[in-house]
Amino acid sequence: MICTNSIDIDVNRCLCIHSTSQLVDISLQSLLYQRQIIPEPVSTLSKGDSHISQQFRRVYEKVAQILQKTFRSPNDKLISEFIILLGSAPYSPKEIYRIKCRNNDEHEIEEEINIQENKEGQKGEVKCCEELSAKEKRLIFSAIALSKTAVEHFENCPAPGRTDKVFMFIKATDKLQTWAEGLNEDLSKSTNKEIKENKKDEVDENLMSYWYRIVPFFTNLN
Repeated sequence: MICTNSIDIDVNRCLCIHSTSQLVDISLQSLLYQRQIIPEPVSTLSKGDSHISQQFRRVYEKVAQILQKTFRSPNDKLISEFIILLGSAPYSPKEIYRIKCRNNDEHEIEEEINIQENKEGQKGEVKCCEELSAKEKRLIFSAIALSKTAVEHFENCPAPGRTDKVFMFIKATDKLQTWAEGLNEDLSKSTNKEIKENKKDEVDENLMSYWYRIVPFFTNLN
């Protein structure tokens, strides 16, 4: 049985595809450490000289590059979710973490502009495409790692086994227009059977979705 917990993160603006990739990266970093896959936070482990640090850095840098190259404007309205699985194999996960990737459309941008006009009484340009600020990064990290929901969830999770790994998938509503150039083998189309859904409406949605698996995966380094 897989328990479901939900965390809503509000940064008070619509996130563009680029800032969404940063949110995914922060979430991934937090989960790797909180779920005891890595012995130190990513910021510390990635700078070390030990064999473990070097092993982790090779995988993490490749994953980060794939995210950066895939979360780009041509895929803005295509990427719907980023899924992180923990288990010995991707088709039998012990834990599933789903990050909804909300993408701007013209209606959302127009609505946000109208809201700002009403608040300030004058027209103003809304910057919908910009990187996360330091404050927004802290807010996201706090929600994922320090919120009551997160703390209670991680406290109740068993320690991962030696053979457990972290697998990553990108769910899209259609074929991605672009991804990491030269990394086609690392970002390959996945069958819908690899991720089991419990709710019928989600299963039906998956039949019309495209799944991409990020081939590099994280092994348990603890």
